[in-house]
Amino acid sequence: MKSIIQVAATVALVALATALLFSSCKKEEREKEVIVDPTACFAASDTTIVAGESIDFTDCSESDKVHIYFPLQGDESQFTGLAYQFDQNDSYTHVFDEPGIYTATVSASNTQPGSRIAKAEKTITVQ
Repeated sequence: MKSIIQVAATVALVALATALLFSSCKKEEREKEVIVDPTACFAASDTTIVAGESIDFTDCSESDKVHIYFPLQGDESQFTGLAYQFDQNDSYTHVFDEPGIYTATVSASNTQPGSRIAKAEKTITVQ
């Protein structure tokens, strides 16, 4: 009877040690994941135009998702307008109908948890 208890205790100890070993390996794998932060980058065909004209924007960001938007200067922190996506050629053309000074802003992000959001800005003057 004593040997059965010793065998059962040994089996339980081996099972516990194995479980701890595998859980620590998984933890090490998670710690080794490298978070890749995005970079935001874009070019504009012009930065000063007349109302009714358009500007071609070209995306050169390194990220999973990219949007471009155009708040009036001074309204950037409260902007609630539309955000646009670049096409498959990394291009977007925007017509500026109203005079003003706009901040063309590209927002780039990755889908990886913990990744930050990168932004790049250019001032656009519409006369």
